[in-house]
Amino acid sequence: MLRSIVALLVAGGTLMGGDAAPVPGPVESLRDRTVTPVFIWENDYLGGTDEQYTNGMRLEVTIGSTVDRESFKLPSFGSFLGPARSGDQVYSTVFVGQEMFTPADLDESAVIPNDRPYAAWLYGGLRFASLTDWDGAGRFAPWSKESSSYQSLELSLGVTGSWAQGEEAQTWFHQDIHDRIPQGWDNQAANEVVVDLTYYRSLGLRLLGAPDTLWN
Repeated sequence: MLRSIVALLVAGGTLMGGDAAPVPGPVESLRDRTVTPVFIWENDYLGGTDEQYTNGMRLEVTIGSTVDRESFKLPSFGSFLGPARSGDQVYSTVFVGQEMFTPADLDESAVIPNDRPYAAWLYGGLRFASLTDWDGAGRFAPWSKESSSYQSLELSLGVTGSWAQGEEAQTWFHQDIHDRIPQGWDNQAANEVVVDLTYYRSLGLRLLGAPDTLWN
């Protein structure tokens, strides 16, 4: 499915800088703090289709900082990622979003067998992440022996069914663009509360022919 993707990225300004205090606390252990809001809109309208994953919107705000001392731990939920090293980048993100799914035939009001049902997912959540640069200074150095990894822990809480307001959102949008109104939302997925916990980790590898291995 061809989607149009509109992303608004506003670079965050540095809110806090300077050296850490002699006895750093949770705040003083971070420097070069930035705040970055991001809005993402995905829709298949410009691609000339209107089915399956048909619309998605997401707004998130990320606070990024550089760790200024060894063995710094993100607070509360993010502490499950373990301690970060001095020079690592740590990120805390809050987000809200909505996704909508429809079958191929929007004019059919009955259940369509063997096709995706009408469904919507309205959610919000938190994500904590840490990034270890290739050489600890933000430079891409695949020949370095230093570790390079990114890991994140994300918790989403949301609802499906009529609670997610998918019918209202899609009907409003189709009326606004003077398009046909989907007829099958009475058959959408049931109302449910959904909790989603995701852990992601990626590891950097040295380039082919590099003189040293990146991992011990």
